[in-house]
Amino acid sequence: MTILWVPIFGLSTIFVIVWMFVRLYKKTELIKPTGMMAEDHQLILKETVCFYRQLSEPLKRRFEYKIQEFLLNHEIIGVECDVSIKDNLMVAASAVIPVFNFDSWHYENLNRVLLYPTHFDEHHQIKG
Repeated sequence: MTILWVPIFGLSTIFVIVWMFVRLYKKTELIKPTGMMAEDHQLILKETVCFYRQLSEPLKRRFEYKIQEFLLNHEIIGVECDVSIKDNLMVAASAVIPVFNFDSWHYENLNRVLLYPTHFDEHHQIKG
């Protein structure tokens, strides 16, 4: 009777290992933007992001798409502060600019970004 448990235990162990591997390394599907960026968001980018202002119109549309894609797939959370639309756009622009010319680049291991109201002190605490 104990001989039957060895193959069953071995198969279930293999199943768990395979399931964990698939779960950890399976690429999640990105949520894609379905429309154009809102004009008020474009205005914020134009006023605050030098990189955006220097792009041609077709590249601005691509940049806007990547900003929207980042915002749809990553949560931006304020820690002891409120997060505005401008904050969201600035975080997304900061993420998109370094990888703008890498079309297949996505922050696959990043789920959320935490925003703090100020800097940390020497004890890694927020100064109020």
